[in-house]
Amino acid sequence: MRRAHAIGISLVSSVIVVAAACSFPSPDLLDGADANVAADTSVPVPDGAQPAKDATSEDSGVDAMEAPPDATKLDGDANIVIDGQVVNCDEDDDKFPKIGGGCGGFDCDDKNPDVRPDRDFNTLTPLPGTGPGKGGDWNCRNGVEIQGGTVADDCPAINLNCAREGFLGPAPCGGFGRYIKCEPAGAGCTRTIDDRNRPVGCR
Repeated sequence: MRRAHAIGISLVSSVIVVAAACSFPSPDLLDGADANVAADTSVPVPDGAQPAKDATSEDSGVDAMEAPPDATKLDGDANIVIDGQVVNCDEDDDKFPKIGGGCGGFDCDDKNPDVRPDRDFNTLTPLPGTGPGKGGDWNCRNGVEIQGGTVADDCPAINLNCAREGFLGPAPCGGFGRYIKCEPAGAGCTRTIDDRNRPVGCR
C-alpha cells in the first residue's frame, strides 16, 4: 500500500512540472523571438472602406495645374496640332493667340485685328452687341472704358465740389460728345474746357 501511494505522488509531481514548463516559456526563447521583429502599428481597415492615400502619391487624384500663356505676342508659328488636326491660333495675324480651342490665348475676336489685348483707346465704330470685343471693348476686358471718363453734372455756380472733368451727357464710342472741365475760381466755379464736339475714344 505504501509503495502504491509513493508511486501516485511521483506521477502527480511530474504532471505539475510538465504543466509549468508549458505555461511559462523560457526567457531565452522570448528574447530571441522579439529581438529583430518590429511592432505592427497598422490600423485595420473596415470592410468596404478604402485606405487613405498619400497626398503626394501619383494616384492621389490631384491633377497638376498648368499656367496658361500670358497676353504677350506670339514669337513664332501660330499653328498647333490638337488631336492630329492643325489649328491656327492667330487667324487675324495680330500676334495674339485666340481664346479657347487649345490655344490658351486672350484674343476675344481672332478674326478682327482691331480687337486684341493690347488695344488702346480709339475712335473706331464699335462692333455691335455686348460682351468681350463688342460695343467699344477693343481690348477684350469685357467692359467699355471711355477715354477721359464721364461726369454726371455740369459745373456748379459756386465752389462746392467744383472740380470735375469728362464727357457730359451721351458719349457714344466712335461718336462725338461734349467734354468739360471745371475748376474753382475764388468763391465760384468756372468751366476751363468746353469742347462740344470731341471724338469719343473707347477701349
